[in-house]
Amino acid sequence: MIWLHRLTKFYEKDQVLFSDVNLLIPSGVTVGILGENGCGKSTLLKLIAGTELPSSGRIALDGSLLWAGSVASAMHAQMTVEQSLRFLGRLYIEEDRLMEEKVEEILRMADLTQKRRMLWSKVPADLKQKLKFAALCVIETDHLLIDGGLAPKNDKFFLEKMAERMRRSTTLLASGNRKILSEHCDAGIVIHNRKFYYFDAIARAQKFFESVKKHDKADT
Repeated sequence: MIWLHRLTKFYEKDQVLFSDVNLLIPSGVTVGILGENGCGKSTLLKLIAGTELPSSGRIALDGSLLWAGSVASAMHAQMTVEQSLRFLGRLYIEEDRLMEEKVEEILRMADLTQKRRMLWSKVPADLKQKLKFAALCVIETDHLLIDGGLAPKNDKFFLEKMAERMRRSTTLLASGNRKILSEHCDAGIVIHNRKFYYFDAIARAQKFFESVKKHDKADT
C-alpha cells in the first residue's frame, strides 16, 4: 500500500507539478502512470523513493521499496561490478548467505560472471543495462518503482522475468509506451492539470488520457 496525503510538488511558484493530492494505492497491483511529458511522472517516483522531497504533504508505504534509479546510483565507477552489487545487496538483504546467492544470480543473468572484477566504469553500456534489469528481477521488495522500459532493447527473456517480478510486488510503472502499459498494468494513474485520476483498470485510464489530450488540443 502507498498513501499520498495532500501531496504537493513545485519547483517555482509558477511551476507546480501537482497540488494537494490524496490517493491510496492498494497492495498487490501494477499501476501504470500516464501523462504528458513534464507532468511529473518521474518526479512522483522520486518522491515515493525518497530521493526528492515534497513541497508539502506526506507519503507513507508499508514494507520495503526498490526504485530502478537506486540500482544505478549504487554502482560506483571505481568499484568492481561485484563490489558494487554487494553494496546494493546490503541495502535490501540482511542475511549474508542470501545476499551472496542474489549477487551470483544477478551476475549470471546479466552475463557478467566473468567480468565481476571489472571496474564499473569499464563495463559496456549494454551490460550495464542488463545488470540494472537483472537486479530489479532478483532483489525482492514489497514495492517496485520503474521509470521507462521493462527490458534492455525489449529483450524477451528480461520482459518475461520483469513481468513475473512485477506480479510479486506493488509496482508503479511510468511509461509512454501504450503497449507495455496495456500488457503489464492492472490499474492506472493519469496526471493532468496538477491532479491525479486513479482508475482500477488500465484501459479506462488510457481512454481518459486520450480524451483529455484531445480536449487540450482542441482548446489550443
